[in-house]
Amino acid sequence: MVRLDRLDARAVLAAVALLTLYPFVVAATHDSFWRHRDMAPVVPAVAVSLVVALVLRRRWAWGLLLLLQGIATIRSIATGDVITAVTCSLATALLASPSLRQYVGGRRGSA
Repeated sequence: MVRLDRLDARAVLAAVALLTLYPFVVAATHDSFWRHRDMAPVVPAVAVSLVVALVLRRRWAWGLLLLLQGIATIRSIATGDVITAVTCSLATALLASPSLRQYVGGRRGSA
């Protein structure tokens, strides 16, 4: 069995942050993102807030991100969006990984 250390938890955390936030960065570069969505700035702000809370080891943020990524995975599979489905599946798998579960479930003093 492979043992995961802090570096692995940090790498997993960075990958989750990248997979969660990159769609908003890409979408924000398109003018239509800002013109056709009333909540365009709100949704990315919530995503950034959840990722920051995850970095701060907030277990509620981990659970909410896991739930939202799972829903996004199912939705993207249902709509046939393969790239989004793969991205969301990877983020969900990383969120459910033992190293990230240990990261958010660990004691505050052991950081």
